[in-house]
Amino acid sequence: AWEAPLETTVTIPPLGVAGDVLVSTRGGRVTMHDGEDGKVRWARHIDTLEGMRARPVVAGGLLYLPHVDGKLWFLDQLDGRPLGRLELRRPIGDPAVLDDRVAVAAADGRLQLLLRKKIDAEIALDGRPTAGIVAAHGAFWLGMSDGIVVRVTPSGSRQRKSLPGRRVPVEGLHAHAGGLLVTKGDGTLHSLDTRGERLWTVEAVGDVVGTPAVAGGVAAVMDSRARILLFDTRDGSPRGQVNLQASARHGLAAVRDRILATLPDGRLWIYDPATDETVCDVDLGGKVRFKPALLGDGRLAVPSGEDSFRVVTVPGPPARDE
Repeated sequence: AWEAPLETTVTIPPLGVAGDVLVSTRGGRVTMHDGEDGKVRWARHIDTLEGMRARPVVAGGLLYLPHVDGKLWFLDQLDGRPLGRLELRRPIGDPAVLDDRVAVAAADGRLQLLLRKKIDAEIALDGRPTAGIVAAHGAFWLGMSDGIVVRVTPSGSRQRKSLPGRRVPVEGLHAHAGGLLVTKGDGTLHSLDTRGERLWTVEAVGDVVGTPAVAGGVAAVMDSRARILLFDTRDGSPRGQVNLQASARHGLAAVRDRILATLPDGRLWIYDPATDETVCDVDLGGKVRFKPALLGDGRLAVPSGEDSFRVVTVPGPPARDE
């Protein structure tokens, strides 16, 4: 669709905002690009000692920008005007949004729920988050260092979901229409339904890298040997594997019933589970510093070249005869 330069190294995935694209840097600069042509609509720089590592979120017309030092800045999404800030516990991981509530996990093991510009609730997680936060199926979901998955509703109700295997950290968490996929450090892959109840478990998956993904009835995980292992979402039965010769350290993503990854050699790879075919394997020439960013409507933001990024559209699978 278009390509735009990056002023500095960007490791935070861009964010889709009402059709436009927000780019954030570790140094505290945020730039809104027009979704049609990539031109800069506005840019702001927030002075900060420790900078940003988390991806911003948008809720109720506000951009929420969590900083490493615990300061949460609010900007108007239309023109980037600063609208104040809030002091939070030191955050860990990316925030998430559900029903205009913003969830921010803290390094001290609490989940902070915000509504507009105020803290609405604080929930003890009884552990340190290692994966998430994912907003799906009416709740926020987090993977914990003890192998537990925690489900928290917007009203603050908490449930802890145990999984089989050793008490090792949850490494990856991915939500899809039928539930969630969970990977743990002991090489297990777990499928949960929309309430968090376990459907099936696959053992000895290996050293899983990044987040798993679901598309076209297939659950996919990438291991450290640059293999993508495929499983049936109904029962976890094997569906084969794909060798990529390069491991995507950020893991996998899914859009329009296809699985995709950006690889360290600059390639964008897209796979169609329905046909068992690689439908795209193109060198974008970039150093991959952020995971493919899903912008909505089949659009992605991906690294391109040494100092730029592209917004591309992934077409849906072709119509097939009955």
